[in-house]
Amino acid sequence: MQEIPLFDDDLFDPPIITASGHVVSVDNSLDTFSMESYPWTTAFRANRKFPIHAEFDRELRRFKERRPMPSVGRIVSVCGTLSGLFVDNDTNATDLPSVTVYIQEISFLSTVPSQTAAGNSM
Repeated sequence: MQEIPLFDDDLFDPPIITASGHVVSVDNSLDTFSMESYPWTTAFRANRKFPIHAEFDRELRRFKERRPMPSVGRIVSVCGTLSGLFVDNDTNATDLPSVTVYIQEISFLSTVPSQTAAGNSM
């Protein structure tokens, strides 16, 4: 896995991204988490995940003291700036690269239903 920085100079503001998805891993020691989002631009019947590595922007005053960390399985919506692109040279051409996002806003939406609950409802 190789990280490609998107913006090295301070001449341009990095683009803002808003994404929603479920949290797949949390690292409380680094105040980061990873989530999987499903982009609306995918082809018909495609099931492609868009992995996002999220970090809290510690330069923002609201995140200096406390960061609202989600738990695994939680559905969240984040808004933040793009900082890097991770590309795996061995990945399949259908896999999407992952991105790093510095969070400016986070919303907690719901939780992912468990597989057993979903299976019993049919």
